[in-house]
Amino acid sequence: MLKRQSWNRHIVGGILACITLVGIGCGNGAQVSNSQPASGGDIAVIQDADVVMRADLQGMRDSAIYTLIKDLADNQADTGLQIQEMEQVAEQLKDITGLEEDDFLTVTFSAVLEGIDFETDHMDERLNAVMAIELAKPITIDQLEEAINKAAEASPDINLAMARERHADSDFLAVTVIEEYGEDTTIGVALTAGGGVVLTGTMPGTKGALDRQARGVSGSAAEHFELDPKALPHLALRFDLTDAMQDWMRDGMGDPESYDPMVQSMKAFEDLERIDLKVDMADDMNVAFSMGLGSEQKATVAKNVLDNTVIGMLRMMVGMVSGGQPLTVLDSMDTRLEPHGAVTLSFTLTVSDIEILQSMNQ
Repeated sequence: MLKRQSWNRHIVGGILACITLVGIGCGNGAQVSNSQPASGGDIAVIQDADVVMRADLQGMRDSAIYTLIKDLADNQADTGLQIQEMEQVAEQLKDITGLEEDDFLTVTFSAVLEGIDFETDHMDERLNAVMAIELAKPITIDQLEEAINKAAEASPDINLAMARERHADSDFLAVTVIEEYGEDTTIGVALTAGGGVVLTGTMPGTKGALDRQARGVSGSAAEHFELDPKALPHLALRFDLTDAMQDWMRDGMGDPESYDPMVQSMKAFEDLERIDLKVDMADDMNVAFSMGLGSEQKATVAKNVLDNTVIGMLRMMVGMVSGGQPLTVLDSMDTRLEPHGAVTLSFTLTVSDIEILQSMNQ
């Protein structure tokens, strides 16, 4: 039996258990050129979502630096995370469906966090969260059900109950993790686009996506990110902090009357409203991390803190790890002000940087 440790272990674990085969973390992948952004995963974009993420797995695999990062991750020591049951589902899914890593094209995730009490709410009943995985070739719900059942049989530490249900004219699987202690957790697993898109999430999230499909109404990741759909980065994330999260951040920044320089520096980010992350992978990995602070004045203050404190600390820390060897990532760190009161920290990580850092960590 699985003992309940926290809501997010089972929500995230349950969701990932159905789709761990996706390109992040599975094999090195073949080289795929001229990757075009796909749109089937947009069924997972909730209109009022507080967090939206989209990953172009096909495009990532067409990258030397992705392959290196993945190889390094595969060779790391066990982190202690409970992912064995996810790997079991992945292996069974591969055997049953014939899917390979190259068949996973995009992953799109969104969730509504406003109004959720993460301390008391039963997440699978309250949290509206859903993920969509686009496939290069379709599978059936029978194959999904068989893979999950066989993975559960192969793992003595997991106890599942599964029921075939119907919602919005679509079949879906209600998969319940049965707890020895605490509340059971149920996720939904469904297929759309003729079996070309796997949906999985909390019950409100999965059913909501099926409702959007039935009505022919869907959000758009590109619109949510305010980007050209033909120019989406390989990884894009937008996270709008809820009121409760902003209050929690302010409470955690220490005594507002403190003269501690670090506390005073952190106060520059106390009005953080939005986080945007964009990652593009080619020969190098280009990262842009943006923070929306609501006004140009607040963004300017935050930029000064990044320029005068944060970047200096990062350069010192990474420089120590690298043994003082020259790294592109250190020289490329830069900040800029954006419209609508935002500031962006950007940098470039190269294959050489990773090789140097890895050699110093052996």
